[in-house]
Amino acid sequence: MDMYSFSNEANSVKGIPVNDSESSLGTAVHGQQVEPDRYQATVCSITKQSLNIGTWNVRTLFQSGKLDNVKLEMTRLKVNILGICETRWTGSGEFNSDNFKVRYSGGVKHERGITMILDRENAKSLLGWWALSDRVMLIKLKGKQIDLIIIQVYAPTTASSEEEIDEFYDTLEKAKTQCKSTDVTVIMGDLNAKVGNEADGETVGKFGLGTQNERGGKCVQWCKANEYVLTNTWYEQHPRKLWTWLSPGNDFKNQIDYIAIKKRYRCAIKHSKAYPGADCGSDHNPVICELKVKLKTIKKGKTTPRMDYSALLKKNKPFEKNMRFNVLEDQGSAKWETFKEALVSVAKELIPKRDKKSKSKWMTNEILDRMRSSQQFYNRGSSEYKQASKGIRKKCREAKEIWLNEQCEEIERHKTNEPGTMYRKIKEVTGFKGCSSTGYTRSRNREVLMEKDKILEHWTEYIGELFADYRGNKPEIRKAIEGPKILTSEVRGASQ
Repeated sequence: MDMYSFSNEANSVKGIPVNDSESSLGTAVHGQQVEPDRYQATVCSITKQSLNIGTWNVRTLFQSGKLDNVKLEMTRLKVNILGICETRWTGSGEFNSDNFKVRYSGGVKHERGITMILDRENAKSLLGWWALSDRVMLIKLKGKQIDLIIIQVYAPTTASSEEEIDEFYDTLEKAKTQCKSTDVTVIMGDLNAKVGNEADGETVGKFGLGTQNERGGKCVQWCKANEYVLTNTWYEQHPRKLWTWLSPGNDFKNQIDYIAIKKRYRCAIKHSKAYPGADCGSDHNPVICELKVKLKTIKKGKTTPRMDYSALLKKNKPFEKNMRFNVLEDQGSAKWETFKEALVSVAKELIPKRDKKSKSKWMTNEILDRMRSSQQFYNRGSSEYKQASKGIRKKCREAKEIWLNEQCEEIERHKTNEPGTMYRKIKEVTGFKGCSSTGYTRSRNREVLMEKDKILEHWTEYIGELFADYRGNKPEIRKAIEGPKILTSEVRGASQ
């Protein structure tokens, strides 16, 4: 039997086969009373709050101003979580960009790549994430009653080999192993498959677009075997809100981007459709759905604001005069807690907090206004739209070039007197993000750990075993509890 095939044979309560024309032991009546409300009792009765999630193939984010354009569209369309295909970023990691949290997974070359962008409020519910490859990544969010798992995918195109297709579905199966049966699981992205406009069981609705192709058949088989519903084929929409990809030359419009949800929670979807009005210079339209689910904010520890220590080098900051040396003089033996409290209190008074800066520091309001005005062009193949897009790209390059020249001049000024500020500026200019991360680690039994508390528990156990002292008779070490006194002149010299 094929791995994607399954039986639709109906059975009675006692295991007696029945057919559509003949009911046995009240099976039909029981189905009429129970089945329609079965899914509704799982999600819809729990919450009335909703979440807007979407997927969009933007063709590339490896272009000046493209990320800002996508964030602008997210804000306008009120999208809380957006999965992006074909970002063309390398490596994997995470960073903050204005009021958004970005998690990305790419390859070695500037090809393929996927990204998840979360707004500030819903990012507080993020339990963990897992970058499996440059085609599949997973995020997990904490829910009030039920957790939410979103798997963003970018399937190989029709020009790819069967080996690449099989590898993609194997990676998707690996991601699915992290999903519990009780989790609300959503799979979305550019599947590069046409499922057609003919209803197929509970997987494909009759409001799709076009005719099913070979890749679409394989996609439907996988969804059937794993009980997923392709949501944007189940809602009757205007034809322009069905297609998600426009072929070169504007000859054909196809539906190849989908949002699929576990069949058990299909009633949690309020609507699912494409938005042809969104614009970022891509030949794809975003697919957005409204999901009825309530997320829970994860409480985090209090963060310490970053201080701008370069202010200590300026003459107008009388740090030394405000240092409370009398605290040390009153103490017979200077204690560390007393010294730390005096130092921190003075630092809070005199050292300013470091300002939070946006990701694209060179972005101007003029460019953002041009991006908004380009949405008025309905025909994306018109010469006016192409001219507007070309103008936006040119303005982005010019603004970034001006900003880079200013930063290089500032680096030259700090080269001799403020090396710390110089290296920080170099990191800003080069876009250095520190160590890359795939968002997960493996436990001792090779289990994938994504949640931060579980990862912390795993490393605590590992470090404890690594530095454990199993010696029977331990040597006695005499410690000098009382060291030499800290002189006021030493503290004064260190603070200068």
